Amino acid sequence: YTLLSLTTHFVSHNKRTAPPLNFIFFIFIVACFFWVFQKYSYHQMTTSTSSNLLSLPHEVLTTFEEYQNSRHDFAEAIASHLTTTVPTQENEISDLDAIKLGRSKAFQLVMSGNAGDLLKALSMDPVPNVQIIGMLALAEMCKRDQPIAEKCLSIVRNVVYWIESDARSNEKHISPSEFRRVATHFLTTICRHNAHITKSAIDAGLLKAFVHMTQRYPPNEKAAGLWGIHSALQHSKELAADVLDFPKLLQCVLLSAKEPHPEVSSIAISVLGSFAKYDPQLAQKILDSGAVEIVAAIWKSIHRAVADGNATNTSVTIAVLYFLAQVIKHDENTLSIVVGQISFFPLLADLFVTEENIYIRQNALSALSVLAQYPKYSSNIISSEQSHDILPMLGACLQNPMTQWQGIRLVHSLLKQNTETIVKKCVENLDYTLTPIAEMLIPSARVNPTVRFAALNLMELVGNSVGKQWPLFEKVAELDILPSIVALQESKMVPSIDKEAFAAADSLIKVTKNVKYLVFLIDTPPLSEALFEQTLKQMSACLRSENGQQKAFIQEGYLRQIQTWLSEKTPQHSEAIMDRLKEIRNLFNSDLLPFHTPNYEEKLLTMIQ
Repeated sequence: YTLLSLTTHFVSHNKRTAPPLNFIFFIFIVACFFWVFQKYSYHQMTTSTSSNLLSLPHEVLTTFEEYQNSRHDFAEAIASHLTTTVPTQENEISDLDAIKLGRSKAFQLVMSGNAGDLLKALSMDPVPNVQIIGMLALAEMCKRDQPIAEKCLSIVRNVVYWIESDARSNEKHISPSEFRRVATHFLTTICRHNAHITKSAIDAGLLKAFVHMTQRYPPNEKAAGLWGIHSALQHSKELAADVLDFPKLLQCVLLSAKEPHPEVSSIAISVLGSFAKYDPQLAQKILDSGAVEIVAAIWKSIHRAVADGNATNTSVTIAVLYFLAQVIKHDENTLSIVVGQISFFPLLADLFVTEENIYIRQNALSALSVLAQYPKYSSNIISSEQSHDILPMLGACLQNPMTQWQGIRLVHSLLKQNTETIVKKCVENLDYTLTPIAEMLIPSARVNPTVRFAALNLMELVGNSVGKQWPLFEKVAELDILPSIVALQESKMVPSIDKEAFAAADSLIKVTKNVKYLVFLIDTPPLSEALFEQTLKQMSACLRSENGQQKAFIQEGYLRQIQTWLSEKTPQHSEAIMDRLKEIRNLFNSDLLPFHTPNYEEKLLTMIQ
């Protein structure tokens, strides 16, 4: 407006100015006008840009917040998905099997999305909340997949550093204690798979973090560190020896075993027992460290509580029983050291008979089965005042899937002593000893393969220990255990126990003295060639004895069956089996043989006609 006013005033007062000068002045005025307009436009543009820049941080923060929440929600969803049971419609499987099946399906679904690499990155996230939930989810995946655990070895050193340096101690939105426990749990899951992964993790400083946790922090964090040590030593004797020799580790475990807090004390005692289970040398190191004195004091407190009718702490009692079973199982030397400070009876029998907690009873049964390996204590178990209660409880344990294996071990340890007293006691209490075991050997029975394996080993022991155990073997024959074993071996249902089934059947066949039983064995299931030959061999031995079995053999038609097999020359019968059949036939008078040939009646009628 000012420029236009000046221009108008100049033109009105200089009408006589030469036109070129007026034109030049006009061009100057127009140029100034455009210059002012350009400045105004630039001012408007910069004002608008400044306004946009002022609004940009809010949008960025909103987006960033959404990104943070989405990462947290993703990790939380994975962790929840892996720990939630998927319901199953299959009624024929147990609840435990349903849980395993559901979690397996959930894990396969998560693995198909390559979530492991994403969670590994989130476990290194600078935001504490995201990092914790990422570690939890990654720990669940490490439990189930060995390759993921191997990939996570690259971050072990960082996690150990965070635990040792209290890296999250100044965070406002997260508890440092919670972070340390989650980080320790993550390290513990890495050690679950094999010795190679555990050794690599130890080389990265794993044990430093576990020892650090047991030295400085409250009970719940000490428990997490002790569980980590327990997980690290589980794979091999060599690895357990390396863990035991780690500086300050054994001292920290012993101090934790003295803790008044039951959870810490029980885990520490379990760790000591796990060290001792491998061989006598490691067990001796544990005994020399003073662990027995600690356990003896706890054992006396348990004894006082039981005597007074008070409840005992379940976790501590289980840990003590586990420790005792692992330490004394090696030899009489370790047993004598323990017995010098701990009196097993009558408390051990009381815990087995009267305790309602299945896990206490299970571990008490394990300790009894180990003690039964030694003649002095096997007689105590059978002839003690509690024996009238021990055997019925043993029968109940043999029918409970959770205690079947330990029960078979106890029966095995007792019968291995091969004493008349023990055999007589087992025969008198057949319903509590062999009858439940016979039911386990039926092929259609749903039994854990490990339990069936132990039952077959027990039957092999019975077959190989004739003499004082002959009355027991007669009961085995009455219960039809041998046909069940043969059927189990021929069914090939569980390939892993096929060899043990054959050994058990072979040992029992070798001591069978009843020809009828052997013939029944041949007729019931289709025998394998090796067992068929062994059965014929034992049949021949029985027929040679002077106990009238040849007459019964002829009367029952078994001689005719032998000659039928010889005449048919079945392709399934090898030369060895044919030789065994001929051997049995030759045991009889040649004058009798024509009367017991196949189709003898028809041939006789033809001759008469």
